[in-house]
Amino acid sequence: MGLIIALFFIVLFVATQAWMVMKISDLSNRVKNLEKDES
Repeated sequence: MGLIIALFFIVLFVATQAWMVMKISDLSNRVKNLEKDES
């Protein structure tokens, strides 16, 4: 039982990390595009 809960938390953690990385890369791409437009 504890193993299933641990596995669930690991999957949740990995999914959250992946989502954060995607968000950060998306934001950095937007910032780069804004800088290009201004110059």
